[in-house]
Amino acid sequence: MEALHDRHLVPHVLQGITDLVSRMGQVGRGRPEVDSDHALPEGQSAAPASVRATGLVKPRAPPGLSPSDVAIAPSSGDRRCIGRSTHIEDDKNSGIPRGQDHIETEECVQRQHDGCGRMSWAHDMVDIGDPHREQRQRRQQQQPEERQARTVSRFKALFARTVNLGPLENATQIVRRTADAHKADISTLFVVQQDRLTLAGAYARDARQPLVLPRQQSYPLPWDEASTPPEGIGLTPLVAMTGRPLFIESFEDLRTQPDSTGSWDQSLYPDGLDHPTTGFGCSYAVPLRASATGSPRDTVFGVFTIARRRNRVPFTSLEREAFDIVASHLSDVLLLLLEPKEGNAGGQDRGRHATRLDASPDNLFYPILEIQVSPLAPSSGTKGSSAAGVPHAYRDLIHEVGAGFKCLRVAQHHKVTALKNLGVWLEANMETRPHIEWMVEQGKWSLLLDSFYRWIPFGTGGRRGPVGLGTNRFNKYTLAGSVQGHIDFLREADPREHLSVVVVYDVREFHDLRGTYRRDDSLIGVSSRDFARVAAEVYTGNGVQVYMPRDGVPHVSTPELSYAIRTVEASGGLNVSASHNFPDDNGGKFYNRHGGQAVPPNDQEMADRVATAAFVRRLPFDRALDLNRVTYLDPQIHEAYLSESLRQSLRPEARRASIVLTPLHGSGDSTAGEVMRRAGFDVSLVLEQSTPDGRFPAVPFRAPNPEVPESMALGIEHACTLGADLVMSCDPDADRIGVCARTAENDYQFLNGNEIAVIVTHYKLDQLRRHRRLPATPLIIKTEVTTELLRPIVEEFGGTLLGNLLVGFKYHAEILEQLEHPLPPESARRQMLDGLDREANLQDFVIAVEESHGVLVTSAIRDKDAAGAAMLLAELAAVQRARSRTVVDYLEEIYLRYGYYSNQLCSMIMKGAEGLEAIEKIQHAMRRSPPDRIAGWRVTTTTDHHDTTGRFGRILSDTDRASRDVLVYNLENGARVILRPSGTEPKNKVYVEVPSSDVLGAGADHEAFLRQKADTDAVAQQIADAFTLQMLDILGILLPRYALRISGLVPLDQRTDFAFQFIPALEKRATAMMANPAWMDETSAWIDERLASYGPDARGLVGKAFQQYLDDERRMLTTLSPADAAAERRRLDVMEQAFASR
Repeated sequence: MEALHDRHLVPHVLQGITDLVSRMGQVGRGRPEVDSDHALPEGQSAAPASVRATGLVKPRAPPGLSPSDVAIAPSSGDRRCIGRSTHIEDDKNSGIPRGQDHIETEECVQRQHDGCGRMSWAHDMVDIGDPHREQRQRRQQQQPEERQARTVSRFKALFARTVNLGPLENATQIVRRTADAHKADISTLFVVQQDRLTLAGAYARDARQPLVLPRQQSYPLPWDEASTPPEGIGLTPLVAMTGRPLFIESFEDLRTQPDSTGSWDQSLYPDGLDHPTTGFGCSYAVPLRASATGSPRDTVFGVFTIARRRNRVPFTSLEREAFDIVASHLSDVLLLLLEPKEGNAGGQDRGRHATRLDASPDNLFYPILEIQVSPLAPSSGTKGSSAAGVPHAYRDLIHEVGAGFKCLRVAQHHKVTALKNLGVWLEANMETRPHIEWMVEQGKWSLLLDSFYRWIPFGTGGRRGPVGLGTNRFNKYTLAGSVQGHIDFLREADPREHLSVVVVYDVREFHDLRGTYRRDDSLIGVSSRDFARVAAEVYTGNGVQVYMPRDGVPHVSTPELSYAIRTVEASGGLNVSASHNFPDDNGGKFYNRHGGQAVPPNDQEMADRVATAAFVRRLPFDRALDLNRVTYLDPQIHEAYLSESLRQSLRPEARRASIVLTPLHGSGDSTAGEVMRRAGFDVSLVLEQSTPDGRFPAVPFRAPNPEVPESMALGIEHACTLGADLVMSCDPDADRIGVCARTAENDYQFLNGNEIAVIVTHYKLDQLRRHRRLPATPLIIKTEVTTELLRPIVEEFGGTLLGNLLVGFKYHAEILEQLEHPLPPESARRQMLDGLDREANLQDFVIAVEESHGVLVTSAIRDKDAAGAAMLLAELAAVQRARSRTVVDYLEEIYLRYGYYSNQLCSMIMKGAEGLEAIEKIQHAMRRSPPDRIAGWRVTTTTDHHDTTGRFGRILSDTDRASRDVLVYNLENGARVILRPSGTEPKNKVYVEVPSSDVLGAGADHEAFLRQKADTDAVAQQIADAFTLQMLDILGILLPRYALRISGLVPLDQRTDFAFQFIPALEKRATAMMANPAWMDETSAWIDERLASYGPDARGLVGKAFQQYLDDERRMLTTLSPADAAAERRRLDVMEQAFASR
């Protein structure tokens, strides 16, 4: 590599590295030195007994040392100790003069909490006793490897906050200090000079004679033979040419290596390589790279090696990991010193001949290491089950929180985990301590528990949840960890590839509408764009090229992200969005190179990488721009995306339709709206909801979800004044479509997701057949919970329906990917294609749908897309208008032809650790003891998708197990009930579908259809209510039926409160108001205050339930005497009046 084309520049390139390593040496001198030559536990080997190339060096941070050698300097708090003496060369932080002896005892070490200001907590954390005694007991029980892990973890955390580049020092000092820090006997540093590997520095400890650098200081690098290196090339050049680290565990292993030359090793091993004491023992060689990706010829600039003699134990895996981190930082230094040569303004080509080292003084000194490193503390579960270290400074705060947790009725292990996570959170986010203390002062114990009892789950393709403080909240800390894991996942998928990602964002901005935090909280005002910049800093800090929208672009939709990934051929992508969630939520949707999201078992691999990410490396965004690591997306990509949707038109002449569109304050106008306008439709915006605003101020309940009928109320009002044919809506990231269609009576009917799926599918199949463009075997894809009405429709058109997919559009995308790039027959993921003709290909694809308002009409995009669906729906409206008919008429024609299907979706939100336990309890009970009858109808078959003998076969991963947590009950009347927990929100979902008892046929009159529809809907509602009550009975909760009419946006706790607290209190107030009507205004204000915790527009959330309560009570009046009935009727009227008043 020509970056180091002049040997005289080597010391300049290595500037600051020495100080970096020097800091590592100084950090370890504050405590008695730990002997690294201890015996390993019985049955435990230091490393596998063979030479292994461990793969590409991953970007890591911050530099770490051998766990057996590094002891962190104690805090300055308690130094009144006597005992063993250790000489300190220099400890600026301790205040002890250079050269002064430092006396310690075990008691002192305990008081200093292992020399790092931290304390390890036992599992009975809630009842905190004597932490010093527990610490001593834990230390006695720990194995050496556990102590090593704790030591290295502490060092990493400390070093992340102290690393700086320092003055110029030479290569010999670097290798000497590295050898000392790692208790290595030998350390060497080679650099690449064009096509040769040259020794820049070497150090040997305990040599029998003064070290003299060997004569042979340079080796040839035959890059053209890198795929099959010639025999005898030498192990160090081999590391440079392959770009992979190499661990040789023993002299015996060294002798078996045909690539070893050893021609200069006599200088380092004066007694001979085979000497039983001072000869070769083990070595670990790591390539230094100027970029984490790319070919070694273009990126490797040196090789760094440490070795031990034969009288020493081999390097442990933890010691090698620490050395990897050191080497990674050496690489970072060089990378930041490399600048594009003048004339290469784009900076995109950083190959061997395009990059030079600028030796001007301005580029030789950097005040700080620009790759910022921060530790990610281990979480519970997959991130490590050992007790996390809790800083001594936070002991009292942790103790107080633990005491507060005693009042919560939740499993003890959740409390213990929450306290552990709180400790590690405070260490990594010290600036948030005042906010945590405020929560403690306010007694917000449930909030604290929910914020820390777990790490925010990595669910269906990403992390989504409330923005806030804590490990179970979406914030810059948890997002950065997700991105770091995503990078590791992408890199492991193909370590040779130059990685690039597309990062976009929606309109969200956190304003704490729930009133959770102090008003001066630092999170207030943080937008999706801000989070996207954090993600870009992590990606670029790890050498990943980032494509982002340029400044001034307020948002980008999810389907457009999918299209962009495929267009620029990126390795993956990220959209910072919480889709249709409440404004206080946010999240990250992660995508693969195909523009879709990973499915099992691949998503498990990514989740594992996210869970095990220990450190996050970030490059400041402005610096990433300067280094051309962030590239703005070409506006032509947006144009191409719109053109792709326009090409889906089936009737270009049908454009006379009036459309009202509400983007619900999101990005839908720039996608669905723009497509329809360019196609020639008359599109009117709902102005109150057209401005991008992450608070969603004009959306009822602040719920920008097309599945919620009330979200389209303003659109319907606007449509009534215009006489529009359709009202459409999109969620904030514009992947879901909502529709209200004009009826023959000129009012508007809300269409649920199943009805939209049926309409669009039938229309596209029909038009393709009419124009003789229908594939021989058209392919339609749907999830299992989507209506079965699609089956007879697809059969009539001679198509194939893949209709049993698990929930999540990632499965639709996986089908398309397998059609485009077939998997080998033995692949477990091929089971999704069961039932599909082996000759099927991507050209057979017609449409993919799901009940949650998702539609995809082109294989060029690999996620649901509101724009393509809007195009076809608007076109259908124009076709129907030309027939003097409506879209509702079109749907009714389908029902008459194929039969009516009634669908009910019941969602039950159960928040926090208690909610998680409740959801799991329900699933377990329903799985163990499935119901025999539901609402009086016999259950004929029960299907559990966890059953490995069933349709989905063996469980591929934990993510697969979660996705398959689905129970299906088929009833004797043809109905089916499906129960599953949501993969993105804290709730379970009940899907009920009931087909009509017969098919009326095309000649049936409208009134007959309405009667059939009403009867079938009543049965579906009866089944849904009965099953929901059976489900709640498992939790010991018996809700009155009217409480089931409360909006699915309201959690179970509030539903219970409404039935058993609010209604009785309002009844008492109504009695008082009958005597004193002046209390009406006060009662109305009380209602608003009392229901405020239910959510925005709380009266609307419970309005249907309250009306159902009144109707039920009025029906009971016939059982009372006339006088009592009159008094009760008056009381109910007063309650109704108070509830209606504002």
